[in-house]
Amino acid sequence: MISATVSLSSCIGELEVIEGVVVALFGSILYFLLSKAYIKLKIDDPNEASITFGFMGFYSTIVQGLVEKKKGLVYSKNAKHLFIQILGAVTIISLSAILSSLL
Repeated sequence: MISATVSLSSCIGELEVIEGVVVALFGSILYFLLSKAYIKLKIDDPNEASITFGFMGFYSTIVQGLVEKKKGLVYSKNAKHLFIQILGAVTIISLSAILSSLL
């Protein structure tokens, strides 16, 4: 349930109801698959916080680049905004990894 909410967090102002349902459904499916992968790979994350907030936050950022009404790929047929969103998400991951390695 919370994974669907996080999936919608960055693009909630841009979505119609049916689009929100689709984004949340895909986010929930992604959460389910990642949860099964964590169990199979024996990754110790009992609260699944990295999936819920890390992966779902990344997914939400990418979806925002797809569905934004004026600049998103779905409506404008221009991938520039999607590329910017991907670049921003990768930058945040890189910065987090660098700063975490300093601890």
